[in-house]
Amino acid sequence: MSPNPATDRIYLSVGKNIQPVQITIFDKVGTPVLRQSADAGEPVSLAICDFPAGTYVFRVAAAGTTWSDWFLKL
Repeated sequence: MSPNPATDRIYLSVGKNIQPVQITIFDKVGTPVLRQSADAGEPVSLAICDFPAGTYVFRVAAAGTTWSDWFLKL
């Protein structure tokens, strides 16, 4: 995921050997603020320009596996 911190977009790379993925971004209290699907092997661009400044957690889920990380929206 890059950049971090971010202002208008974040970018994710999804591996080629992974099934289609579900990406969810949560605000600081755990409320989902964005959900998006992506195909395997495709770079993903997520618009965050309308998000208030703060810390967010994103979760990527595919084929029974999840991966989470955080980013700072300026």
